[in-house]
Amino acid sequence: MRHAIRAVLLPLLIAAPVVVGVSVATPAVAAAAPPAYLDTLVGPSQAAMYPSGTEVDRVNDRLVVADTGRDRILIYSFDGTVLDEFG
Repeated sequence: MRHAIRAVLLPLLIAAPVVVGVSVATPAVAAAAPPAYLDTLVGPSQAAMYPSGTEVDRVNDRLVVADTGRDRILIYSFDGTVLDEFG
């Protein structure tokens, strides 16, 4: 019985990512969602080196980012404005 289950599940596990990838990459989906290229929130020279954590402060409408590569904490508004920086 174990071999029968393995024989059925293994092909399903291998084929599942391929099926999902094909169904997502349809022309209708590609036309509906063109790619968007964004700059960093604080500009190209001030990009976060290793953003290791983020937290959304919904009470104050802020995004808090921990940047371990530059040893700092950044606080952004939801429109991308830097409100504060520590470190």
